[in-house]
Amino acid sequence: MRKILFILYFLFPVSLYSQTIIDERIKLTVSPSVVQSEINIEIIKKLELFLQTKNENANSNRYWHKNDFETFVYPYREIFWIESGKLGTHFYQPTLMEIIETDNPFKKLVKLAYIGHNTTTKENLVRIIYNIVANKTNGEIFFSSYTDFATSSWKRYSKGSIDYVISPNKKLNKKEIKSQLEDVEKLVSFFSTDKISITYYSCIDAIELFNVKGFDYHSSMYLSKNGGLAEDGSIVYSANNSEIYTHEIAHVYTRSLFPFIPTIIDEGIATFFGGSGFNDYKWHKNELKKYIEKNTLEYSYYIDKPYERFYINNETPVPYLIGALICEYAITYLGKEMFVESLRQIDKETSVLELMNKWGLTKENINTELNKML
Repeated sequence: MRKILFILYFLFPVSLYSQTIIDERIKLTVSPSVVQSEINIEIIKKLELFLQTKNENANSNRYWHKNDFETFVYPYREIFWIESGKLGTHFYQPTLMEIIETDNPFKKLVKLAYIGHNTTTKENLVRIIYNIVANKTNGEIFFSSYTDFATSSWKRYSKGSIDYVISPNKKLNKKEIKSQLEDVEKLVSFFSTDKISITYYSCIDAIELFNVKGFDYHSSMYLSKNGGLAEDGSIVYSANNSEIYTHEIAHVYTRSLFPFIPTIIDEGIATFFGGSGFNDYKWHKNELKKYIEKNTLEYSYYIDKPYERFYINNETPVPYLIGALICEYAITYLGKEMFVESLRQIDKETSVLELMNKWGLTKENINTELNKML
């Protein structure tokens, strides 16, 4: 089971200028099917202004509802610089497909498509179809994330430090919740930290997860049936039809405690505690062991390639396992307390190799030493 490879746009928020900068290279096309009522015309005007200013800052925008930034931190991360592609920075342009009435007279659904036209091949390329919510608040239009709207009727269940939001297409599993809370206790004990309040969206599969995130279409919806991700705001999205996802829960803790942690180590810790997919770390270690008995594998190659798509039997993500082996080695070499302290000392200048060298690993000895962990 391959984890969803969600298309992430690297967020480099910058301070808003005293005067909002309008990017006039972003042109909103409006479908003829959109009814030109007074409220819709107002929505269209504000929508174009939002789309022309959204790339200025990923966690602040005058046309987006303020509460969303508190909940999701980067509420429109999925469309931050969505215009950019291999064929140009502004290759994909927005088309307003529909403005749809809802049961709430103060909310309407806004359906956007991002389409690029290849002048060489004369082809039109659809990148995404995406929903946001237009809200009329105090006489003004503000946009907000589709997630809250999409899950407004989902069951809520809170236990310990986790607030579950459960798909109506599945039954809440209290046995899994108990196991998840036990894993949280292990993380809290290991890192000697306080519990973090986490919102956990429990979806039945990848398509439902992407729908909750606002997508009617995204190519990554079909890469795998399962998977998930952890996002800012201590939010976990699961497409595993399950109330336990320790791998992503671990990410919430590591990214909160160690903001500059290298990705290979972050994924390594998450895999060490939570495995990957539906199998634990021990199971994946055994698969890797069987693989290297018949194949040559240079571990150092993957140190700075944590998201390389290399799976054993379509199940075991090799870069993640290498990261987990590095962490297991460091814990053995240093002891738990010194390992955690070394993570706390990581700053934005710390390289993966520098960190590994402190843990007794080099490019020259990494294969020999990590194989001992198998």
